Amino acid sequence: MLNIRFVIENQSAVEDAMKNRQRDPKVVEQCIKSYSEYSKLKNEIEELNSERKSNSKQNGIGNNKEAIETGRKIKERLSVLEKEMNKFEEEYILNLSKIPNVPLKDVPIGIDETMNVVVEKYGKIRDFSFTPLSDHDLGEKMGYFDFKSGVNVAGSRFVYFKAEAVMLQLALTRYFFKLVTDSEFIKDTIVKNGINTKNYKAFVPVIPPIMIKNEVFAKTGRRDPMDDKYYIPNDDLFLVGSSEHTLMPMFMDRILKESELPIRMVGISTCLRRESGSYGKDLKGVLRLHQFDKAEMISISNTEEGIEEHKLLTAIERYLINSLGLPFQEMRLCTGDMGFTNLTQTDMETWMPSENRYRETHSADFNGDYQSRGLNIKYIDEKSGEKVYCYTNDATGFTGRLIKAIIENNQNEDGSFNIPQVLKELI
Repeated sequence: MLNIRFVIENQSAVEDAMKNRQRDPKVVEQCIKSYSEYSKLKNEIEELNSERKSNSKQNGIGNNKEAIETGRKIKERLSVLEKEMNKFEEEYILNLSKIPNVPLKDVPIGIDETMNVVVEKYGKIRDFSFTPLSDHDLGEKMGYFDFKSGVNVAGSRFVYFKAEAVMLQLALTRYFFKLVTDSEFIKDTIVKNGINTKNYKAFVPVIPPIMIKNEVFAKTGRRDPMDDKYYIPNDDLFLVGSSEHTLMPMFMDRILKESELPIRMVGISTCLRRESGSYGKDLKGVLRLHQFDKAEMISISNTEEGIEEHKLLTAIERYLINSLGLPFQEMRLCTGDMGFTNLTQTDMETWMPSENRYRETHSADFNGDYQSRGLNIKYIDEKSGEKVYCYTNDATGFTGRLIKAIIENNQNEDGSFNIPQVLKELI
């Protein structure tokens, strides 16, 4: 969440940011009012506690009836004020959690995805000599996917990956993890893209939990809206919709040494989403499933290198898609389409021949200190010695959407598909 002092001192800018994100700015005023009441009560309680302490010393001199009566009244008043203070504290924190991050000044202002900006296009779109089939039709024809059994066993938007599709995903997993866990690849990527960091640390591979506590999920800023998440009431646990949901909280309530930063990790896990806001969209194929496997990169850095880590993550995404020989475009998301916690967001959209358009396959989020404030992740600044909130980044490695792109772009007229060169040795 944001720093309440920042919200108070920049109320107008925060309200404008809310409007640009297509959200009601009234919550900002409500948050400030609640915090003001909380602060007043907190000060009054501190004064009363000081008076109570002084009164106790007076009572200690002898059996002072007046001091005893004064102490009793202070205690009763404190009880009332503390309840009021707690109420306003909960209220301002709740309102603060409803205020998203304030986008960077260079983020395009827009209402929705139609106002996102194309940064650059990469690769050449293939000119097919036949009508290309979708991943759904290819899967059914060739046995790559079993959609019918998925529906019968688990319901809509569930699928069985089979045969070549499984081998392709396993090869892609090995290839991607081999890249990002290699410090020489990281160094080469940093140097070639002119990224302003000398830290060539590789990503540490992790298989994280796929369940997360309710209160921890809330602290990440990624829990809401809850109707899009799978929830287990008896255990008060959510199933994650992305690997980073449980990767970032690994460092919750930690104070790190600046020399430990940046922390770079790459996780892979099964993810689950209700897709509650996508009724009627992408009903066929593997683009939008309730269950999917996802590789995700995260970075925890000092404040100076936060934006450089974002550049690194997007450079890795570009390299991956390029190396697979897929046409794609890099997108700068506008204020109305970017994520709740993000200062800025970059997406990669890969060409899908069956749809004759680009579709999002990758996303990279620069969160500043928004997440680390919620999760209480700090580092000790080597220059000042002060404890400072870390900056966080997260970005997609791959999901089943990239499998769809590979199969569709490399398909043959008979329904088979060619394996990208970089994956051949891994299958």
